[in-house]
Amino acid sequence: MKPPTIILRESIWHIRKRVPVRCASVEPRSIAHVSLHTDSRAIASMKAPQVWAELI
Repeated sequence: MKPPTIILRESIWHIRKRVPVRCASVEPRSIAHVSLHTDSRAIASMKAPQVWAELI
């Protein structure tokens, strides 16, 4: 599985990932944006896979 993309929105890092088709019945968005609650890119890179795994 491809790791989630991290993007900077305002001054906080977020993950952006396409929502899998199998999850479409419970998640109406086609693209999920989730805050990583950090302004550090290094910390965001470490947190992103774990946060995404918790969502799916």
